Amino acid sequence: MRQRLSHVLYAAATHMDNPANMINAAIEELIRHRCELPAYSTFDDLAQRIRTHVNTRNQTLAQLSAEHQTTVDHLLVVDPVAGRSGFARLKEPPPRASFRHLDVWLQRVQWLDSLGNPINWLTHILPLKMQHFAAEAAALDLADLQPERMPQAKRMTLLRCLCLQTQRRTRDQLIEMFLKRIKRMHRSGRDALTRLRETHRDTTAALLDIFGTVVQTTDTIPDDTLFGVSLRDLLHHHGGTAALHAAYRKIAAYHSNNYYFLMTSYFSRYQPLFFRLVRMLRLQPTTTDHSLMTAIDSLIAHNQRRVALIPADLDLAFASDQWQRTIHIIFATSRPYSIVAKHSSCVSLVPLPTN
Repeated sequence: MRQRLSHVLYAAATHMDNPANMINAAIEELIRHRCELPAYSTFDDLAQRIRTHVNTRNQTLAQLSAEHQTTVDHLLVVDPVAGRSGFARLKEPPPRASFRHLDVWLQRVQWLDSLGNPINWLTHILPLKMQHFAAEAAALDLADLQPERMPQAKRMTLLRCLCLQTQRRTRDQLIEMFLKRIKRMHRSGRDALTRLRETHRDTTAALLDIFGTVVQTTDTIPDDTLFGVSLRDLLHHHGGTAALHAAYRKIAAYHSNNYYFLMTSYFSRYQPLFFRLVRMLRLQPTTTDHSLMTAIDSLIAHNQRRVALIPADLDLAFASDQWQRTIHIIFATSRPYSIVAKHSSCVSLVPLPTN
């Protein structure tokens, strides 16, 4: 029975860190096999010893070079200018993630990247165990991590797990900030379209009145010649064909529910920040379709050149039909159609659904 208990506790210790959880898992396993339960002190003693053994085994320096060990140890050094250590920077996040504080967050990502990629050093530790180690490190003070108070292997493991968790959390917060800004841009585009419709409501009503008069005139004047003269007089009375055609174009532009072209004005305010954010996050596709990433890479290259139009050789199948109509320009000549750069940047970096 004791051998079975040790085996269960050892298996639980590989993905659990709280002794109480390990003991509960062991009790369930013993009951399932109809074994007699020992005294609680037996559970507690074995759980503590096995937990210490598993955690010590995970705390290894074999995968960490001397250079990386120096980098991690430097986190414990207090900067005389800033007045705090790198360990304190790991534990204390910058102000709320927003575009106002984007520069601070981007600097934080650069600093975290300079610490290296901890996942390369933690492949032997299960993810849940990493979270426990990171939480343990965050609960400690700087004095608790000094060499005279903690073995080097344990110190390195705790700090590496904390670095990894901080890197992931920081990127998650940046992505969340990015998505919130995108949703706000969609909302601004819809609101702008509603305001434009309200602004041109009188113009729409006037054009409908003219159309009604034309239909009524058709019924009352059967002669085509007299009808033509009457129609010209009617159009002239309402400002002439040029003015009416201009009013029609203005109304037709806002008649559909396509508000995407109105988003570019909001996007242009943050375009440099969006591109900086995309470069920093190093996006990767989750499927075999790389069309979106190819489009983003191309737009980043063209953004540095600051061109108004780019060749229409990008695969924009990921974009909706409304986006496709918004970004393309069709030339009347034999030239191939091109893509408006500012619109295409918006469609590639704003791929969220309208809802």
